[in-house]
Amino acid sequence: MNTIHIITNGDTNRIKQTIKALNTYNLSYKIHMIPKHKTNGKLGCFLSHIKLYCYAQKHNLDYICIAEDNICSS
Repeated sequence: MNTIHIITNGDTNRIKQTIKALNTYNLSYKIHMIPKHKTNGKLGCFLSHIKLYCYAQKHNLDYICIAEDNICSS
């Protein structure tokens, strides 16, 4: 089964909501806690994705599905 990698800065409400949605669809996931950038949210978002690309390379993943902790599904 494929794993969805969720980026979060620790917002507990968003994490709970995301986990509930992923469990509804029986999806495999891994939560990655990455602190907010202190001064630049856009840069922080960019860097969090780069960190997950490095994670994928380190773990020899052929591809990686990255989602934010406010992912929506319908």
